[in-house]
Amino acid sequence: MDYRPPFRVKDLIEELGPITPVVVDSQATVLDALDAMAAHNIGSVLVVEDKQVLGIYTERDYARKGERAGRSAARTPITDVMTKEVVSVSPEALVAEVLRLMKEKDIRHIPVVENGEILFVISNKAILRAFAENKAFWDTTMRDFGALYRT
Repeated sequence: MDYRPPFRVKDLIEELGPITPVVVDSQATVLDALDAMAAHNIGSVLVVEDKQVLGIYTERDYARKGERAGRSAARTPITDVMTKEVVSVSPEALVAEVLRLMKEKDIRHIPVVENGEILFVISNKAILRAFAENKAFWDTTMRDFGALYRT
């Protein structure tokens, strides 16, 4: 097999096409965030204030911190239940590194940020889609993922 350079996040963005990150304002309610996720058929939204990311809200957050926890989606401020520690990567990060972060942090969505600008939110679903559509992407990323654990 010929050597292929590692696939980077920017390669994944090229593979999947541009996807505008979906954001909600910090004044939003949980219901606003759920509506945005449903409208875009996605599993997370970024919570922003003055273009700064304050947190991320995911389907998992709703499952764990929503109605089952006694909160009303229509009345709960998103800032009360969002994940405040947002893990992000640059477009130059290896996709294998993103997979490692997802595994280690037990997360499914990672914003891609460059010079303070949110370019994309990479999800495990997006990575799987790229794997299914491009065998070289799978082969190379698995090689690189294995190498991360050998060092």
